Amino acid sequence: MDVPGLLVDLAACLCEENQACGSPSLCYCGVIPGSQPIDMSGTDCEPAGQAWVRLTTAYPSQRVGQPDLTLGNSANTGLGFGVEVGILRYFPVQVQPMEDEEILEATLQQITDMETIRRAILCCPSLSPKDYALGTYTPLGPTTLVGGSWTISVSLI
Repeated sequence: MDVPGLLVDLAACLCEENQACGSPSLCYCGVIPGSQPIDMSGTDCEPAGQAWVRLTTAYPSQRVGQPDLTLGNSANTGLGFGVEVGILRYFPVQVQPMEDEEILEATLQQITDMETIRRAILCCPSLSPKDYALGTYTPLGPTTLVGGSWTISVSLI
């Protein structure tokens, strides 16, 4: 397994899982660069939303989720890295006053998306359970977008 291949495979699992669970379609689902999700509000992405997989960290490692900080570590250790897997949906809170029912619907969709991301990670054939650790889910928004992401630590030893 290599890092780019894993990111692409994980994105494919995420896109398939979103479709399989009957959630609204996404205007983008794939691998993204950078330090944060891309804000696609104000584009054709409204109201569909987006899903992504991105590299967050990389470090020498001999154990999942633990950087190897010993001297000379680059010659005899594997690679550990962090990955973020997330979904954001359009949330028109600033466009109009929202009804309680709309807010509840957005909340329930966020929880569905949280579960969708977790299933995508657990079911991805490129991830062996001994090679990764599931981290925490972090809610994002609300701004014009609401959703969240899971983090995972992966090790290539």
